[in-house]
Amino acid sequence: MTARIALAGNPNCGKTTLYNKLVGGSERVGNYPGVTVELKSASARLKGGTRVEIYDLPGVYSLAGNTPEQRVARDFLIDDPPDAVINLLDSGCVERGLALTLELLEFGIPTVVAVGMLDEAAKSGISLDLTRLAKSLGVQVVGICAPRGDGLDELTLKAECLLSDRHVRRIRPPEVMSDEEYIASAERRFAEIDRITADCLRRPRPKPTLSDRVDRLLLGRFTAIPIFVMIMAAVFFVTFGRFGNLLTRALERMIFDDFAPLLEGWLSALNAPELLRSLLVDGALGGVGGVVVFLPQIALLFLCLGLLEDSGYMARAALIADRPLRAFGLDGASFLPLMMGFGCTVAAELSSRTIGDDRVRRRCCAVAPFISCAARWAVYAVFISAFFAAHRRTAAIAVYSLGIVVTLGASAVMAAVGGRGRSTFLLELPPYRAPRLQNVAKRLVSRVKEFLIRAGTLIFLMSVLVWALGRFDTSFHLADTSDSVLADLGRAIAPIFAPLGFNDWRAAVALLSGLVAKEGVVSTMAVLYAPLPLSEALVAAFDPASACAFVAFCALYTPCVSALAAMARELRSIRRTAAALAGQLVVAYAVASVVHLVAMWVT
Repeated sequence: MTARIALAGNPNCGKTTLYNKLVGGSERVGNYPGVTVELKSASARLKGGTRVEIYDLPGVYSLAGNTPEQRVARDFLIDDPPDAVINLLDSGCVERGLALTLELLEFGIPTVVAVGMLDEAAKSGISLDLTRLAKSLGVQVVGICAPRGDGLDELTLKAECLLSDRHVRRIRPPEVMSDEEYIASAERRFAEIDRITADCLRRPRPKPTLSDRVDRLLLGRFTAIPIFVMIMAAVFFVTFGRFGNLLTRALERMIFDDFAPLLEGWLSALNAPELLRSLLVDGALGGVGGVVVFLPQIALLFLCLGLLEDSGYMARAALIADRPLRAFGLDGASFLPLMMGFGCTVAAELSSRTIGDDRVRRRCCAVAPFISCAARWAVYAVFISAFFAAHRRTAAIAVYSLGIVVTLGASAVMAAVGGRGRSTFLLELPPYRAPRLQNVAKRLVSRVKEFLIRAGTLIFLMSVLVWALGRFDTSFHLADTSDSVLADLGRAIAPIFAPLGFNDWRAAVALLSGLVAKEGVVSTMAVLYAPLPLSEALVAAFDPASACAFVAFCALYTPCVSALAAMARELRSIRRTAAALAGQLVVAYAVASVVHLVAMWVT
């Protein structure tokens, strides 16, 4: 049977970096506590040749609490104990990490301790005697630098030594204690930590670090929020400003002005049937290309968020946001899921499990889909180009701000009705670091790859399906698009949207395809309005007021099926999930109606 090794450590101690080095993977690595929110595993071969399964436990400070990550780690160690544990300590805060180390040793699982970030500790004047630490703990201790790979061979050899003595062990789970007994136990454990560190740890007299000096500005009472707003504005400026638009237009010309005529000419030279040419050019290329053209701006957004996270600023942003979010029934722990929602709603839903209070967590799950994910930018961009090209940046900020305002407003209403909860937000502020470009690049490539896979599979299939349904009637005979199956379906639901200013059956069908993937709204429109360029077709089908209402509805209505599945998983209730979906549709319709009325009055 394959041996099993668990990696355990505090949040943000470098555990996921170590995991990636050991298994050769590319799991998400971030300079933000709580990035790892669920159990991950992968197969690896150690230095001595032993094949093992390595499990990356969620980052925790203790196994005695009842947060989701503590339950996952504790249940794994008790119910299905590994053969060995590699416990990673951050040499810059050994005292805090040793609390978990002592708990692991009390469990009785063979453990080897790895001490990381020694280079950063040395820069701060911290001296740690690993030999004395090993003697005090009674286990092997190895110094490592996971990003460079230093010490990993020695670490894996020490772990293999523990595996050579594999036999059935009796795990000693933590005892159920009263509050008084728990406090007394904690006091004994911290006294033991003081004894251990007094023997092996030497710290210089405390002095302000570079992070401390930077935080005086970035977390200042009067400067924190203005600087936060400026940083977020810079992200939007880079993503949706001249540079992002230039890249998008260049890719659009490459696809539709260069490649599309080339493909059509090649098919004509092969005497391909007209129906096949229409399928490939208008259906497949028109649908997929209409989405792919926005890849540069989506990639820029992911890049900017990745740089902020890896630098350590995202943790500060969560701290800054804690007090304002509490006014709306959320807390600082909700900040990261909501920010991840700008990239992908699925990631936002899954990240919400780091929120300790159940009511706050469920509230965050329900409102996170109101945050505009990157996929919706394709919809915004095509309408902004068609109707508000002269005010592109202002329009982009307005539609993203709408999602934020509705998110906070919906959360405040839910908190007023269902109670605010009693969430306690504790956060470790990591030191500022120059972003590791390798980590940022890995995450960016992963996101871009995911986007292209969706475009090449789901969006491609949807585009072909929409093309087919728009070319045949209910008797499966070739028909004009206005007499097709798709047209009949669209006309049946189009009257619902008449109060919003648009009752075009093609717009109604596009909204239906958005339930599968939000990029599908654009790809469906590109297919249905062909052969006209999409921008020209939209100007003919919408007026500015109805265009605003359509964009507002797209920004707020039910997310894609993948996000729905993630939301149902986190809410753990069909009733709550159904209520959240109904609420999203009602809010989207109501807000779009108001936007339509205001836009009509303004224009």
